[in-house]
Amino acid sequence: MGDLKEMLESLNTAVVACDADFKVTYANEKCKQMFKASMGVEGFVGSHMRDCHKPETMKKLEKLFAEYIDPTRKDPLIESRESSSDLPSVKI
Repeated sequence: MGDLKEMLESLNTAVVACDADFKVTYANEKCKQMFKASMGVEGFVGSHMRDCHKPETMKKLEKLFAEYIDPTRKDPLIESRESSSDLPSVKI
């Protein structure tokens, strides 16, 4: 993860990641600065995302995550390429 972490740290945008249980597992420095400046929050890596999101937002996040891990989900990028005559078909 060394190269990925370096890349995420170099971005001028906030990046936060969580595990399947919505526990915050990573936040880049920009994200930590943003949380501290806007909400006075520090040390949130390791906490649950519900600690900083409204219940209705958590429901949306849970729905998005469930859709993402659904094994019957079709990848829209691959589908759009397969249906476009302008782009070559990519089979993965």
